[in-house]
This record gives sequence, structure tokens and C-alpha cells, in this order.
Amino acid sequence: GKASVCAPHDMAGDQGTCAAPSQLSHIAASQLGEARRFWADKQIRTAMLVPWAEAVTAAFTGPIYPFFMQNLGLDAGGMGKLRTVQHALNAASAPIAGCLLDARGPFLGIALPASLCAIGCAIRSMAQSTSWLVAANVFSGLSGAKTEMATAHLSRHTDPSRRTLAVSAARVQLQALALLGTLLFTPTNWVLTALLPESTWGMLRFRLLISLCVFGCGFGVIVLCCSAGTLVFHSSEA
Repeated sequence: GKASVCAPHDMAGDQGTCAAPSQLSHIAASQLGEARRFWADKQIRTAMLVPWAEAVTAAFTGPIYPFFMQNLGLDAGGMGKLRTVQHALNAASAPIAGCLLDARGPFLGIALPASLCAIGCAIRSMAQSTSWLVAANVFSGLSGAKTEMATAHLSRHTDPSRRTLAVSAARVQLQALALLGTLLFTPTNWVLTALLPESTWGMLRFRLLISLCVFGCGFGVIVLCCSAGTLVFHSSEA
């Protein structure tokens, strides 16, 4: 009969080609397994709801935010200064969030940055001038470590031998949710443009899209508040 397509050959490249589908299948199965584990484990699910929700809602803000800032009178230099403020505060607040997570547990370590994010998004959606945007970026900067804190909590509730897989799975999930939000943005923006023309409603369409971030982070905070008594930082398996 005919030789198998994946029969051994002298060239290593042939073996690599045959092994690739099997490896990809194993990787996909591992990622799906971690997704199921995250959802089934209340400790992990509750903490990850904040970055999951933010990944979707932030995708609605990215495409329109530069136009929103331009309409408020900012040029490229002003936008760069705003980003500098936010990134500087991200770096300064991350160690503080880590200390809170270690000392006070996941509720305060994750809910506090997420609450600051919701406040920043709310101010941004109502902004009337550059000073409003500066205030919004201050709150957003102080909230920058919430995803990392959720990932740290996830790692604490994962067996050491699987932590690399768990962190990579969390990243894949956030990217997939961001893609979902990006795909939903176009039809949502089309509907809002038809219903709320800028000539009549001004920047209301932009403000509504930006305000979605408030609901994303706010939803996560509400869930954390409801589960505050059951969340623990140290895994019971430790």
C-alpha cells in the first residue's frame, strides 16, 4: 500500500509538519480546558469578571476616542500629554495595588482599581473641556493594575505546574473578548450614527460609547462586592 503521509523521513522538517496539527489540537484543548476551569471556579470567575468585561467595553472606546478629544480642542501634543499622565500613574499605582492585594485580599486589590476606572470613564464620557479629560486620565491611571491583580489572583488559585498555561489562557480570553467588542463596534456605531446624528445631538454618540466602560468596570465591582465575603487570596490547595 501507499506509505503514510506522516511516515518518518530523513528530513526533520517532515516530522515537524506532521506533528504540527497534533500540537495545535493539544494547545486548543488546553486553552478550552482552562476557560472551563476559570468559569467553574468561583474564586477565579469572580476576579476575572472585571478584566473580561473591560476587554469588551474598552473596544467600543478605542476607535472614537481620538475624535472625541479633537472635538474638545486637543491636538496630537495634548493627547500625548494625557497619555503621559495616565502611564506615569499606571507605573506609580501598580505597586500599591499589589500591596493591597497581598495585605487585604482580592476584594480591595481588584475592586478599588476597578472602581477608579469606572469613575474615570464616567468623567470622560461627560467631559466638557480638557480639564475634564485630565481628571479622567488621573483616575484611569490609578486603576491601571486591575487586570494584573486579577491575573495574580488567578495564579494563586492555580497549581504551580499549570500557572504558565493559566496566564496564557487568561491573555487569550482577553484578546478574544476585545476582538468580540471590536466586531460589535461597527454595527453599534452605525445604529447610533443613524439615530443620533451629530448635527442634532452633538457628541452624544461618542459619550454613549465611552460610557460603556462604566458599565463594564461597574458590573465587575458589583459582583466583587456581592462576593467579598467568600473571596480568599490564598488557595486552599497551598
